[in-house]
Amino acid sequence: MYTTMDFPILDLPNELIAHIIEFVDSISDLRHIACTCRRIQQLAEPALYRHVLLRGAAKTHRILSALQARPARAATLHILDVPCDPDLRQDIPALAVLMTAAKNIRQLMVESPSCNSGTVAEFEQEDVWGPMMDQLFLPFQRAVSGDELAARPLQRLTKLTLHLNGPQSPYWTPDARSLPIFLHPTLNDLKISCVNIPGDLFNEVAERSITPLKHLVLEECNISANGLHGLLGLPKALETLYLGNMPHQLETGIMCSRYIGENCHNALHFDAEIPMAYNQLFRADAVTALAALSQQQHSLKALTYTTLSPTVDDRIHFPLDHFLNRPVTTGGNVDGGFNSFHQLERIALVGQCPQFERAVMSVRSPPNLKELGFQADIPFPPQLNIESDYWSSLHMNAAGVLSLLPFFSAPSACVSPKLENFHIICEHSFYQVVLLPEWMQQSLRGVAKAVWQLNNRNAVLNVSSVRTGRYYPPFLYGEPVPEAELMYDGGTDRFVEKYILKTLTGEDEDSSDWEYSEDEGYEGPT
Repeated sequence: MYTTMDFPILDLPNELIAHIIEFVDSISDLRHIACTCRRIQQLAEPALYRHVLLRGAAKTHRILSALQARPARAATLHILDVPCDPDLRQDIPALAVLMTAAKNIRQLMVESPSCNSGTVAEFEQEDVWGPMMDQLFLPFQRAVSGDELAARPLQRLTKLTLHLNGPQSPYWTPDARSLPIFLHPTLNDLKISCVNIPGDLFNEVAERSITPLKHLVLEECNISANGLHGLLGLPKALETLYLGNMPHQLETGIMCSRYIGENCHNALHFDAEIPMAYNQLFRADAVTALAALSQQQHSLKALTYTTLSPTVDDRIHFPLDHFLNRPVTTGGNVDGGFNSFHQLERIALVGQCPQFERAVMSVRSPPNLKELGFQADIPFPPQLNIESDYWSSLHMNAAGVLSLLPFFSAPSACVSPKLENFHIICEHSFYQVVLLPEWMQQSLRGVAKAVWQLNNRNAVLNVSSVRTGRYYPPFLYGEPVPEAELMYDGGTDRFVEKYILKTLTGEDEDSSDWEYSEDEGYEGPT
């Protein structure tokens, strides 16, 4: 016999009903729940308006009307995402009004209407772009103004992401109207892309160490050394920095399409001319670049530096001297320059930069460095990409092998006693298939064994692969960010099956264990 239980949900106290509503993750369902009655509506709207996605002006107008009709709704909006859409233009003045009204916004992401354009003709003209930026940055200006604190907008904002374009250009340059984003009093996490940071940008800012910023990402940016110095002088204690300068500025100041890298798509696609003062910071003047970073030496824990990355055709012809006898950095000696960064635990280099490697590893390294990373299209020199009998002919010891590796090839390389992981990432096209033949596996084993013998057998080499080419930085809303996949685990001396080039012989045909390639003679870490 079946029995039914009469349990009206409205008999529950408001706190329990609101808790139940928190488990509803469908916006459509939340809308229907809010339509049941006035009491449930008041309990459901905090969840309904907490995270708002605005695609196009029509959606912005609807949300703004809803907040104005019931001001209590504005207080529940915590996350606001405004992605670009080529088919739905955004109303920036209305968006600025909404940003001002929603005083409890914690996270804000804004993409300008044309930041994902395919041609220069699709970028706004100056007479359109200028007034649009005036409106967009108005709430930020009020956030740092002299008004009473209660009247200032965005006073709970902790995370900001800006993907903007400039007038008739993929790059935009901050000025007095946009400077407040770097001076925001509550911002903890800032990510900006396609921005020019000139040397005089922060000249009018008299104070230093004034912002609570902890995490800064500069992606596909054109950065001058003086501009970087001014920018890094503002946070009280920055902890993580992604320094993604646009890496294709050659010494002549002319863009050259034979160079590729993670941060190059816009410059190559739109044939942008970049002033000589920007980019290649450590290659152009390592001393000045290091001085800019040293302002945060008391707090910086993780640093990623993205720079030049030559193509295969350029790299394979480099002689061995290119790896063993790196040139002295322009402007002075920075060997061991990061040794005073006592909080620095993670360093990654994307692309080729001998001067940066010397600052990290030569003579002395950061004392608490635990993780070291390197990413490039050809991360190993040609001497490691050859048949395994080459190793036996040279009788290389651990020091000889390490002298061929990124970072370890720096003159008088010194390894932090706390180094635990050396991660090498190989870039390749999305349409390429990466398979490791037996001789390459043996080469990687030799490298892994040399790394493992460091620091009382505490350091582990991992080799991964990342596919690039379908999407380019900056990665906009909804675009998949390429993730590195492990190919070789030096801790267990194992190769992932999908990356092994299998050569079947008569004896191998009956073998069923193809998950990993094993080497019984290698006494790896335990």
